[in-house]
Amino acid sequence: MGNWMLQVECLSTGAGFEGLRFAIGAGFKACFFTSIKEKAAMIPADIEKNIRIEICDTQDYQSLRTKIIELNSSEGIAGILCAQDDCIENVAKVAASLGFPFTSDSAVRCSKDKPRMKELARIKGIPVARGLVVQNTKELCNAGESLQFPVFVRPANGSGSMNAQICHNSSALMEYANSVLLQYSGNFEILVEEVLYGPLVSVEAITVNGVTEILGLSDRTLGAQPYAVEIEATFPCDFGGPVSSKITQWTKELLVASAFDNGLSHTEFIVTREGPYFIELNPRLGGALLGKAISEALKIDVYAIQVDFALGKPVSFTHELPEIAVCMSIMYNTSTLNSLNNDELMQILERHPGQNTFQPNPNRSATALMQPKDFRGFRGIMLTRGESPELAKAQARAILSHLG
Repeated sequence: MGNWMLQVECLSTGAGFEGLRFAIGAGFKACFFTSIKEKAAMIPADIEKNIRIEICDTQDYQSLRTKIIELNSSEGIAGILCAQDDCIENVAKVAASLGFPFTSDSAVRCSKDKPRMKELARIKGIPVARGLVVQNTKELCNAGESLQFPVFVRPANGSGSMNAQICHNSSALMEYANSVLLQYSGNFEILVEEVLYGPLVSVEAITVNGVTEILGLSDRTLGAQPYAVEIEATFPCDFGGPVSSKITQWTKELLVASAFDNGLSHTEFIVTREGPYFIELNPRLGGALLGKAISEALKIDVYAIQVDFALGKPVSFTHELPEIAVCMSIMYNTSTLNSLNNDELMQILERHPGQNTFQPNPNRSATALMQPKDFRGFRGIMLTRGESPELAKAQARAILSHLG
């Protein structure tokens, strides 16, 4: 086995480095592959000196494969980590071709294909939103009229909040086409769906050799329309026996249907008046600092489990019944927050009851935004703890009210 733990790209929140941090602590050398050299600014300062950075085109399968072969041939790779939506399919394919442990490339490809996952859900009788797949501006506008506005639009093979938004009329769809469709070339597809109304909830799970254990549910709060940016999540949460039972069972069925074999997953539903609707299945740990929230609540180390998967080690764990809940708030600038430096912000958190922590945006060159449009412009992430999900969220709301 090699000495290098390789991470390919990182989420906009920098959370992916938590797995690499664990690997460094376990004695591995660390390497970070990215196609954007500015992402080096996102490496946490305390492990920055321990990470070797390599620039390569992670969006191109052959380029990525060649670079991984070079590192493995010269110095030996122990395992590969990746939770970045736009390249995880390439990583899974390379890992399969070279014999590295990773979630199977067929499972990653299936879960990233939203129309296919929707069809698998329909076959199993799991409700999904009405929708159409389009490839150009004309089809996009026709889909909006056919489904009746407002509609939810996003890339058909994407995940997360990037280029996902609600459009209320044809002019908004045209603006979307001009800003998003023009970024892509070739056979690019957009998924247009009816808007579903209700709370967003995700099922966090670990699958080992095809057997899935549900870690728990996290509820989600979205920022202001038209964007679909998650600004808050609380783990664990409970949507009541029937709903929680139904969506955890559906998650297991969808993981089996997509041939998901090994790894962490994050499956989203919206709970409407008519009941839960399936939204998407992500072949990775939930974003931002959800891994920390899960680890604290269940007294396990999710990032250690990630590394065990990457090493091909037997993955086994036991977790306790949660004694606390953790609320994760992704903070954007307000007029008040904009006037505070991070030390002043921490002083406010310390005045509030409970154990409250703040992690600044690791991208030290980023400009914090006032309006949540995507995760690239956030100010930082706050974690608040409580004996119940309601208390953890109440702590967060009380702090945020002081910040405008």
